Amino acid sequence: MSEEEFAYFSGVHEAYERLENRVSGAGKLFYCGNHYWILIDRFYRGGRKDVHTYRSISNWAFRAGSSTGGGDAGRRRELYIRPVEGARARRRISPCPWPMEGYFNPSQLVFTQKDVQGHALFVSVLAPFTGPGFRLCARNSCRSRSRAKPCRVEATGLEIMWHGQCHVYVDQHMHWNLPWECSGYASKGRVFHSAVSAGRSSKR
Repeated sequence: MSEEEFAYFSGVHEAYERLENRVSGAGKLFYCGNHYWILIDRFYRGGRKDVHTYRSISNWAFRAGSSTGGGDAGRRRELYIRPVEGARARRRISPCPWPMEGYFNPSQLVFTQKDVQGHALFVSVLAPFTGPGFRLCARNSCRSRSRAKPCRVEATGLEIMWHGQCHVYVDQHMHWNLPWECSGYASKGRVFHSAVSAGRSSKR
């Protein structure tokens, strides 16, 4: 799904369903035109009591580094990666162990959630790093307006501070919809972004 001001991708990965304790994986990518990307990786266990270590791995075409003060996963002039509180993990940057012929991919970024019982969720915001005045913050702040309170793998709601502006993003992940509230917005739509979804939800 894409329009002039945004693009949205969603897919599933079924390879891990062959495990004895099967795992289903799904990923989403929301591109907010010329600003940033929101990356969501979700993993579902066949049995909620099963314990598993989850990893989200990506390879980068530059040698990534880690900031000491901002809590971001990788910071370089080209790209800034901010894991979201409540859906983050231990991070590690290392040389890529699987270099591809003809493709320059020296760095591997790995997020790890160890010994998780049940489901797991990784959420990151990726943005061009535009200089010392740049600031990016994101936090999960979605809540249900109905009796059924969504768990963190059922819905993601973000407040994103982008150059002094607060953007709100909500994404429902299940086959059903639940009414939600997030930073003064309310709706039951599946996907919402305050900068590109004018008229698609109500402001409280």
